[in-house]
Amino acid sequence: MDDLLRQVFGFASLEVVAARQVGSRAFPVRRVALSGRVPIAVAPAGDGLDRSLDQFAEEHRKRSASLLVQELLNADDAASWGIATDGLKLRLLRDNASLTRPAYVEADLERIFLGGLYADFVALWLLLHESRFGASDALPSDCPLERWREAGREAGAKARDRLGVGVESALIEFGAGFVEHPANGALRDTIESGALTPQVFYEELLRLVYRLIFLFTTEDRGLLHDPKANEAAKALYADSYSLARLRTQAARRAARDTNYDLYEGLKIVFRSLWRGEEALGLPALGGLFRDTALPNLGDAKISNRRLLEAVFRMAWITEDHTLTRVNWRDMETEELGSVYEALLELTPRVSIEARSFFFAEGAETKGNARKTSGSYYTPDSLVQLLLDSALEPVIERTVNENPGRAAEALLDLAVLDPACGSGHFLLAAGRRIATRVAQIRSPGAPSADDWRHALREVARHCLFGVDRNPMAVQLCQTALWIESVDPGKPHTFLDAHIQCGDSLVGVSDLAALARGIPDEAYKPLIGDDKLVASAARKVNKGQREQPRQGSLFATGPANLSGQARALEELPEDDLREVEAKARAFESYRHGASWWTTKAACDLYVAAFFRPKTRREGALASSNAVDEVPTTADVWAALQGHPPQSGLMARATDAAARVGAFHWPLAFPQVLEKGRFDCVVGNPPWERIKLQEVEFFSSRNEEIAKASTASKRKALVEKLAGAPADSWEQKLYIECNFHKRIAEATAIFCRSSGRFEKSSVGDFNTYALFTELALNIICQTGSAGLIVPSGIATESATSELFGYMSANGFIKSFFDFENRAGFFRGLHTKHKFAAISVFKRRSHIIDLCFFAAGIQDLQDDRKRLRLSEDEIELFASSLFRVGSHDRPLPVPTTPPSW
Repeated sequence: MDDLLRQVFGFASLEVVAARQVGSRAFPVRRVALSGRVPIAVAPAGDGLDRSLDQFAEEHRKRSASLLVQELLNADDAASWGIATDGLKLRLLRDNASLTRPAYVEADLERIFLGGLYADFVALWLLLHESRFGASDALPSDCPLERWREAGREAGAKARDRLGVGVESALIEFGAGFVEHPANGALRDTIESGALTPQVFYEELLRLVYRLIFLFTTEDRGLLHDPKANEAAKALYADSYSLARLRTQAARRAARDTNYDLYEGLKIVFRSLWRGEEALGLPALGGLFRDTALPNLGDAKISNRRLLEAVFRMAWITEDHTLTRVNWRDMETEELGSVYEALLELTPRVSIEARSFFFAEGAETKGNARKTSGSYYTPDSLVQLLLDSALEPVIERTVNENPGRAAEALLDLAVLDPACGSGHFLLAAGRRIATRVAQIRSPGAPSADDWRHALREVARHCLFGVDRNPMAVQLCQTALWIESVDPGKPHTFLDAHIQCGDSLVGVSDLAALARGIPDEAYKPLIGDDKLVASAARKVNKGQREQPRQGSLFATGPANLSGQARALEELPEDDLREVEAKARAFESYRHGASWWTTKAACDLYVAAFFRPKTRREGALASSNAVDEVPTTADVWAALQGHPPQSGLMARATDAAARVGAFHWPLAFPQVLEKGRFDCVVGNPPWERIKLQEVEFFSSRNEEIAKASTASKRKALVEKLAGAPADSWEQKLYIECNFHKRIAEATAIFCRSSGRFEKSSVGDFNTYALFTELALNIICQTGSAGLIVPSGIATESATSELFGYMSANGFIKSFFDFENRAGFFRGLHTKHKFAAISVFKRRSHIIDLCFFAAGIQDLQDDRKRLRLSEDEIELFASSLFRVGSHDRPLPVPTTPPSW
């Protein structure tokens, strides 16, 4: 084998070495090229690349040649590509954490040489020659293989963009198809009456699309059917009901096919996946296919023409004037995030008169929803960087501290993304934890089945997410279901772990209820009556200052965590058990303890957001404050005596409208055991105020395009003079409502006590999320976030950053410019940082500034590892001081390397 590599593939640098040491781990690869840049494992001839052997063992765990090289590449930053061979087959592997979709190219050397397959040999030679791995002293990213890979990723990104357009077109086809069909009169009446809003209709269309994405993916991966299904049942499904069949029909679709039998066939598939259908070999999945998911579309009809057009848009793309099938099998599940990013931009519109469905956006408004949300889809390279620095140390500590029960300890971890979007960070974190669980349970080479079993458990127990956008929550759950498919097992119950709400608005600590409502909650805002607000403030202050006797929590939160823990432990091996768990969850959320605590939390939040106005009718001259909650209402609710039903209903509605998320109610079992082990994510970067251009972009083009702020203000005020019940007057009311919500949110963040160090000056939500992450991790926990680099330099964040720096919480701070186009829509000079913080003091900090890409972090000239003393020494006039208490050196201009 050595001669083949040296003489045929040009590996002149090939050398035999002792075991490769990376940290505390040993990797007996025995052969390397380019000074260790290319590890090579050679198994005995005929033993295969996946057979576990003693010669590749780590301690008592046997490994295969392929797994040995893969684990070494994953552990060693100095190597990105490696080779495993047994003389008959050869694999070119790349750094990759996934066990279900390994990253390698395999060549059958026996067939190539014995069969004289010259063309195949040429292709292999061009791919495998030593020159393709770069120079021995170059960065691992500096080689032809990496450049080819990057070109492939760019081509893939363009294909995903086209797919995003395709999904948008599919949604229009579905929406228009349902609205126009003659048999759907009841659907049109529901929309026209306002009982079904365009947004809710759109969300239901999205759930339909998510079902199709799930079917495309699981069919193409061969994971849909029950393992016990017979071949006849599988054949019947493939020939008569499969989405692959519809995909083929869509490619040769008939433009005038007005029949509607194809959607009826899909309904059969959906019902079968809800309850299971032995005749089709389909398991009972529940989850995404539960019968309540499509309340308005479940009985509706759509023409074959519309359905096939929608399927075509999702299944085929055009590349260089050639029709190409979308490769759902190999698409990374988190790549759904690129679709999510596009869907955020859409504002649905329905015209019953024209029987049409469309989106309000035009060229000028594209992207405004993303700007309003402050959300940006995160490239996988940045996700992996954060997991390396924040999650990996938690995994290693957990394994090392729990000998003999490491797998169980890993499944006890709680990982949170407080702005989870499509679930990109959670998917990547879940894969890492599942990989370690599978390796511990199956020493040697865990199979794909081992890994899927582990990932399903990790999704059940370890992953938690929150997002204020219900579409994102649904997409995140769908992504987790797709990734954690375990053939024959139902979808896991995710409603208790992936929840909808605003992570920044709501009660995070029940002690706040005992302290009472801050007086700042009654500051008059747009539309408020100052006298009523002043009266409410005075009443609240008097109530809060009255002495109290005994505990406020009469029936409150004492047993919430116990109930939530019991819920977590319920099995989910079949649909009956999953549905029992769903019923138990609903019962838990309707119990006295939960509702008592929720009532108090909603009253607390509503005090900030309820209008302070006079009552109507005969009581209009009163300054009474019974329209807005005060501290006495919160305390009474805690003792099981909520205020009169009118006020309670209004408070509940106000809290729901702002997406109030009460952490002790959502995840009591996590908070009780010491909070989260790791928080990861790329939270929104936005200031809490209404952005009028973005707001009006899909509502009033004239106002959105006004050349100056003063002209825009005049046009907005003009709306106020429009006749009552006109669309202009309704738009003015809607604008003021959103302004009021933004103002109230800012007051809540400043005065609720949740964000004491980040709600300073003209603060940004990324700072609030950073403080939230720091407060919600346990004492041995960590957080890894993508935030603007200004967190280290701006005055508004100096107190927060200074606190983290002074206590030694910052483990790494990697500063980037967007030159490599990490985030589309951001200027190339825009700076952001990947920051990792730990609750315990870090004596060494990893630093890098003005990085253009991940490869800069592999360059020792650009990456700094500084001790606390060196940081103090480094902070000079060359650097802007990030904190008065303990400065972190942040250069304001690119260093000269």
